[in-house]
Amino acid sequence: MLGVIAIGGRRARVRGDVGCPETYSEPVLFETAAGTSMQQVFDGRERDMLSSLEQAGQTLVERGATVLTTTCGLLTTLQPELAARFDVPVAVSPLLQVPGLLETIAPRKIGVVTVLADLLTPGRLAAAGIAPERVEVLDLSGARHFVPALREGLAIDPQLAEREICECVHAASPEVGALVVECANLPPYSAALRAATGLPVWDALDQIRWLAPASR
Repeated sequence: MLGVIAIGGRRARVRGDVGCPETYSEPVLFETAAGTSMQQVFDGRERDMLSSLEQAGQTLVERGATVLTTTCGLLTTLQPELAARFDVPVAVSPLLQVPGLLETIAPRKIGVVTVLADLLTPGRLAAAGIAPERVEVLDLSGARHFVPALREGLAIDPQLAEREICECVHAASPEVGALVVECANLPPYSAALRAATGLPVWDALDQIRWLAPASR
C-alpha cells in the first residue's frame, strides 16, 4: 500500500495531484509531517524537516504502508537518509527517474518541468544523480494563474492551469527528447503536455505505478 508523506500547509489540490486522495483507484495512506512547510523548501532548509518526515513515514509504515513517497519533488537531498530509515522502498521525488530515462533517449536531454527554476538547484539535481548538462529546466514562472494559486493555497482552475503550463513548456529546445514533471502538483497536466509537445512524459504517478505493485 502506498503511503504519502505530505508537507504541511494549505495547498490547492486537484485530481491527479499526488496529495489528492481522489487521484487513486486503490486505498492510499496519507500522513502530514508535523511542523513542515513548503517555505522551508523554498528557503533551502529542507534538512530541518528530516525528523518530522521520518516520524510521518514511521507512522505510515505502522499503518501498513509498503512504499513511501512525498508531496514535494525537491526533497532529493533527503533521499539517502529516508531510504536508509525504512525497510520499505522510499522515493521522495520523480527526479529519481531521470538518470535511467536518460539512457533510453541518449544523446538527447530530458526537460525537467518545475514550478520555479531557481528552486531546482545543482545540489538537488546532483542528489538525484542528474548531470546538469543532460537536462533542460523548463520553468513555469510565466503561469500567472497556476503558480500564485499553488503558492498561496488558492483554488486552481484546471483548464486555465493546463493552458498556461503547456504554453510555458512549449518553448523546450529541439535537444529535449522527453519530459519529467518534478512537482507533485503537476501530474494532472501530464497528458496535456504529451499532446502539446509530442514527447513522452513521466511524473510522480508513473514512479508510484511501478514501485507500489512490487511492494505489495
